[in-house]
Amino acid sequence: MSAERPEVWVYREGGMWEHAADPVPWESTDPDEDRRGAGYSPLTWLGTPGDGGGKIVLHYRPGRPPECALEVWGNHLYVDRLPDALELLARWAPLISATAATDAALEAHQLAEAAHIAEHERKRGHK
Repeated sequence: MSAERPEVWVYREGGMWEHAADPVPWESTDPDEDRRGAGYSPLTWLGTPGDGGGKIVLHYRPGRPPECALEVWGNHLYVDRLPDALELLARWAPLISATAATDAALEAHQLAEAAHIAEHERKRGHK
């Protein structure tokens, strides 16, 4: 007997959000492998590359609703149709851009602070 899949948010045609069983089984330790196993392939992303910062990744499987899997800050949402997923990305883009800019500024500040501390330690070592 297989375990029941957890419910996730799905954006349905017509603009309604509802709960439904997760279309991805999440059986391995590799989320990309699990999404591929359910037929999803990465299509595009918004935000900061890599694991840090704000990011939304759009995975797509044509012809099988929900066609789109959105990974939003590590959370999984689904969208029945690609045009609706692209519309959501356009709506969320300003938030992602602001988050990416904030993350970049924070990283620059941390690097400058580390350089300042290293310089201070270097000068202290020469006295």
